[in-house]
Amino acid sequence: MIPGALRSRGLLVMLVFVGCAGPDGSDTSRAPESAAGSSARQPSIPAESDQDRLRGELAAAEADFERAVSERKLDGWIEAFAPNGMMVQPDGPVVGHEAIRLVMADAFADSTFRLTWTPDLIGVSDDGTLGYTTGRYERRRVVDGEERTQRGSYFTVWRRQPDGRWLVEADMGTEPASQPD
Repeated sequence: MIPGALRSRGLLVMLVFVGCAGPDGSDTSRAPESAAGSSARQPSIPAESDQDRLRGELAAAEADFERAVSERKLDGWIEAFAPNGMMVQPDGPVVGHEAIRLVMADAFADSTFRLTWTPDLIGVSDDGTLGYTTGRYERRRVVDGEERTQRGSYFTVWRRQPDGRWLVEADMGTEPASQPD
């Protein structure tokens, strides 16, 4: 699945974000200061309290996204995406609200379908315009009278809009090769 997904524009952004955190979760993306002090040409970097605030905003957006999906199903899913947001799928990227709606319609049409997720890591770019969430998801549905559970991991790239809202630019889920119910 990864080689085909590497050709998509969204995964490149996701891989850049993964490289921004050290093994302890520390931010490694800031340019080091020279012996003479900060370079005059460095971009404006939000203060640590601003970074904490932005991570909090993104955590709230993630929670709102899950709540919207629980309450409004497919509409809640679609509304979280930017107009040209994408889902990275095994057959390639699915771009835009209508394409995402077509791909997700069958799952959400099933009245027993439940999708929940929990972020493990939340990060925000130095300039505060992009963010990511990654964690674990659980998808449940009833098939032939028996509840089936599928678990996996996800990675979502978010963009902060001019009005302060966070919208999904790219979302990708993976699942283990074998899963017990």
